[in-house]
Amino acid sequence: MRDDALWRRIAAHRLDAEGAMLPFSQRLARDNGWSVGFAELAMEEYRKFIYLACVSGRSLTPSDAVDQVWHLHLTYSYDYWEVFCPQVLGRKLHHGPTQGGAAEGAKYRTYYSETLDLYREAFGEPPPALWPPETRRFGQTFTRLDRTRVWVLPKAQVYAGMSVLPLMALAACTMADITPYLDIKLIIGGLVFIVVVILVVTIKAGAAHPRRRDGSGCSTNSGCSSGHGSDGDSGGDSGCGSGCGGGGGD
Repeated sequence: MRDDALWRRIAAHRLDAEGAMLPFSQRLARDNGWSVGFAELAMEEYRKFIYLACVSGRSLTPSDAVDQVWHLHLTYSYDYWEVFCPQVLGRKLHHGPTQGGAAEGAKYRTYYSETLDLYREAFGEPPPALWPPETRRFGQTFTRLDRTRVWVLPKAQVYAGMSVLPLMALAACTMADITPYLDIKLIIGGLVFIVVVILVVTIKAGAAHPRRRDGSGCSTNSGCSSGHGSDGDSGGDSGCGSGCGGGGGD
């Protein structure tokens, strides 16, 4: 089922308020450790998900990135409830946490799979960076962090840095055999320089490729059930099982 008029209204609805010092896209990027470009892509996928939720008449589950856009949009409560739902969607679209447990986990996995199928029918193949496979979608764990106090580094970068340590130890042992011919301060200084370089490269790599949503505070150990609202159309009240604050395990 297609509803071109609905899609045009959703696509035309601005989330970034004109003249805002901190517009929606920048706040979304900041809160999740994303680039603004990635945040804007997630916002576009959010529009597609909302469209599918409205036209399908079925319970659907968004990806984690799309869910974060929905979470933030809900905090703009006037826009969401007074403008977006009644004027753009023409219905209520609720969002609520999972009840937890294995049954809930299985249900949301099914919803997510069905959402991907509907997406393919309406929009083609979903971008994997924003719509990952089910195993990844429900295999992530997130923790809210204050990044002014801690560094957030991808494990791959840390492991890469650590892999150099055995080579450094070997180099130190080799250098020890010729220390009578070299200044020990030069050796120590060289090793310290190498360590600093490795740390700087690792930290910069982590900053360039931050973990998505490291500051979101929501577990992805569940999903979203979103269909038509409670205003009389099919599907009844439905909500998102995003599991904020930990959620319910499988």
